[in-house]
Amino acid sequence: MSAANVYINQQANDLYVVNTNGATLNYWNGTQTGPQGDGQLHGGDGTWTAATGSFNWTNSPGYDLNGAWTNDGFAVFGGAKGLVTVDTSAGAISASGMQFITTGYKLSGGTLALVPTTGSPRQSRSSALAMAALETARSSRRSRRNSPARMAWKRPMAAR
Repeated sequence: MSAANVYINQQANDLYVVNTNGATLNYWNGTQTGPQGDGQLHGGDGTWTAATGSFNWTNSPGYDLNGAWTNDGFAVFGGAKGLVTVDTSAGAISASGMQFITTGYKLSGGTLALVPTTGSPRQSRSSALAMAALETARSSRRSRRNSPARMAWKRPMAAR
């Protein structure tokens, strides 16, 4: 994603991120053993895969339709914290961005590509701190040297 498509401004415990490309939001629902599409955002542990038989993602509003990941979507991690294993054995996984609304998520495993999207501008606002550890291989020079990415993210609120 080029700098022309993203604007970041941090002031007094607030983080403003404007994505001028827009995004389709997908909510992580983890590996559920109970009913799916129950109106709850569960979050938690699970495997992020490109496999069509996976039901680890849900929609908003309502959290009533569970399904597989749609590449180039925007990933939102909420509900219970969890270990999310990125598994690319069924194909590449790409996202236009990620938002952590729950502290304590850990992403690890295969390559996760961040890609630009098209659409209208979106602004996220953060006033509370949510931390996530990212240990996926990056498609950059560092990943070729097997260096994990470790990043901390502030928790964005709903888009204004």
